[in-house]
Amino acid sequence: MRNPFLFLFLICFGVLNAQGNLQFNQVITYNIGGIANNYDNVNFTVPLGKVWKIESAVNWTGNALMLYPNGATTYGINLASSSKTVSDFPIWLNAGYNGQFSIYANRALISIIEFNIVP
Repeated sequence: MRNPFLFLFLICFGVLNAQGNLQFNQVITYNIGGIANNYDNVNFTVPLGKVWKIESAVNWTGNALMLYPNGATTYGINLASSSKTVSDFPIWLNAGYNGQFSIYANRALISIIEFNIVP
């Protein structure tokens, strides 16, 4: 009879230990683009111990605003295009995520909330 209780205790302890709470840290705003006939690429890394929640993106007509993982140029997420938001927000990015915001000859605004991961 001891084994089921020990097993249940270990599962509960593991679940509680694996979770963390999120604590608001700051709002981050990227205002990118505006380079005539060229790409504006903004590389970023979500800091360790933090998570990012991309709340919204606005694009002022024209080419797509893309989010590429690890600076790749394929399989990106189209955040906004032709003055319209095209992605389902929010988009969560975990600690250590490397990426790139990219837009061609246009301007865009990206709104992010950064949270601390508190054990």
